[in-house]
Amino acid sequence: MIKKITPAFFIWISCLLTACAGQPFGEPISNTEIFKIPDTPKETLFQTTELWMKENFKIGSSEVVTAEPNKARVIGRNKSLLHREPGIVYYVWYTLKVEAKDSKVRVTSTITDTAFATTNDTNSHHSYMDSKIITNANIHVQKTINRLIQELKATSNQDDW
Repeated sequence: MIKKITPAFFIWISCLLTACAGQPFGEPISNTEIFKIPDTPKETLFQTTELWMKENFKIGSSEVVTAEPNKARVIGRNKSLLHREPGIVYYVWYTLKVEAKDSKVRVTSTITDTAFATTNDTNSHHSYMDSKIITNANIHVQKTINRLIQELKATSNQDDW
């Protein structure tokens, strides 16, 4: 005997699959670190950070970097591909706020959203939280910060010819 499949059954299956996939993103995840860049004036740190972010932070054709020279602060927003799995891609949205003083910078990173999309789906499913995704997002943002700090240290080591 074949039982009739009701719409309630499909709703129950959808809820079950959604619960297994992950939880809503929730509050943004922030972290602040201070890095010493010896013998480098804040103006140089500010200008190098602004240029680096303008070269590296792009979401489509949108301008995503805000520079405040009077406060020696640069804020950049970015969307990055985290990784791919067969049929699925994962993204992270984050903000870096860099504040410069002579010989040091304070970097505040904030992960604002994560998402996944199937390769056949043009829509991203935002506010997706899974421990693996959050861990990968934190690693990705930290690598981005490390690249910025390497650039700032390289600038400070250049001889003034």
